[in-house]
Amino acid sequence: MAQSKKLDRREFLRIAALGAAGTVLSACATPTPQVIEKIVEVEKPVEVEKIVEKTVQVEKVVEKLVEKTVEVQAAGAAVVNFTSEAWCWEKLNMATATDRYNRALRDADAGYQIVVDMSPQEYDTKVVQMIADNELIWDGHMRGTNLGSVVQQHQLGILQPWDEYINASTLPIGAKYWDEVLPNVRESLTIDGKLYGLPWDGEVYARVYNKMIWDIIGETPAETIDEFEKQLEELLVAAPDKTPMCGRHNAGTPDAHVYMQMWQDNPFITNEKGHSYLDIHSEAYANFLTMMKRWMDKGIITPDSWGNAYADSWNRGNTATGLTGAAWLQATAQKVWGANNIIAVKNPVLKAGDQAKTLWFVNCALLWTGAKQPQRVTDWLLWMVDPTVEKLENYSFIRGHLNYYHVPVYQSIYDNLISTSSDWAWFDIVLPQIKASAMIPPSPTNNITFPIITAWEDKYVQGSVSYDECIKGMEDEYMAAVAAAGL
Repeated sequence: MAQSKKLDRREFLRIAALGAAGTVLSACATPTPQVIEKIVEVEKPVEVEKIVEKTVQVEKVVEKLVEKTVEVQAAGAAVVNFTSEAWCWEKLNMATATDRYNRALRDADAGYQIVVDMSPQEYDTKVVQMIADNELIWDGHMRGTNLGSVVQQHQLGILQPWDEYINASTLPIGAKYWDEVLPNVRESLTIDGKLYGLPWDGEVYARVYNKMIWDIIGETPAETIDEFEKQLEELLVAAPDKTPMCGRHNAGTPDAHVYMQMWQDNPFITNEKGHSYLDIHSEAYANFLTMMKRWMDKGIITPDSWGNAYADSWNRGNTATGLTGAAWLQATAQKVWGANNIIAVKNPVLKAGDQAKTLWFVNCALLWTGAKQPQRVTDWLLWMVDPTVEKLENYSFIRGHLNYYHVPVYQSIYDNLISTSSDWAWFDIVLPQIKASAMIPPSPTNNITFPIITAWEDKYVQGSVSYDECIKGMEDEYMAAVAAAGL
């Protein structure tokens, strides 16, 4: 095996391109498998024919088997450790992309490889302790969001900015990176002028319908909210075994609050401390929440279709319409019922001709304070989000998140890639809404207030408290929680 050498990144790109074309790794670059043997006792039934009484009896014998695990790792290669959530690692093509990257690193004899571990419960508090003890085992985490987690982890002191390492990268994307990332995305992940989250995609809230159910009344979801509600009532009568509407309403994100933008351009307010809150004292909020209660009272939504259980009803084909993250509504349901039967349409508006709006947020990678290999991590992530790499071959994870109905955050993907496939035509529906809408503010209070707000909304919508009790209860509780958190 040749001795490790410092990787020339331009040479790495050349090798990666060859690898994408299917080049077999050379014998020199082929890693040496490490075989781990383990003795396992296995009970194996054996039929033994008995002469006495002319019966057949089954006896058990114990065999000792050697179970072998083969780990392919470049001899002497250093490891760059990162951590991730299982869903994005598995569903968004990140594992495949990283495997391709590691193969190219081995071919270039770079002397290191990227290894990603699944993140444990409360990983952020573990990282705080690791940094304090100078025992950090990961360089960073694959998924934070601009919903508030980036700000919160920055306040914990466990994040460092990406700017220095992006600017130092010799990968082609490094030189044009700042022009590629959408300006509002960059702004939402910037703290004190530095980028603390390296964005890879976004998630958007969309109205999606099941054509097979809507065909019962021979219609598609109407443009205006009043006509849409009348249709939902028609579905109640025409398809009594179906639920007309569902939506995720849980502690994590303000999905259903997209409706507020029919009456108010920005459903959030920001105080003098820079903390953002849903504008719960506005007429828009009153219109939204009383509409949700009316829909619950009529049976348009139900307790099962209003909370976290909505996905089961939707994917089983029991719900006619959904409003939540496009990924959760489309990615699975289209596989079950077919792409032609699960269809995205514009979100409803107050008056015909109004601009439809949405809510959306951004996913990003985080770099820990004290990361041992920050430049190598940055180069790996830049390679995977590079729209030029993706345009040539399917070895970044951009195609993975497009196929999962996530929103690109880099301009070249819109310019050069989305138009090449009818599978992504739904972006023609959501893009104008994204451009016209307010992004969810990156406030550190989001993760505190959203669970409290949604819990009180459930109480009102399901009839256990009055509207005034709901508003006072949620505000008192979340302001106390924010104060207790020292924010």
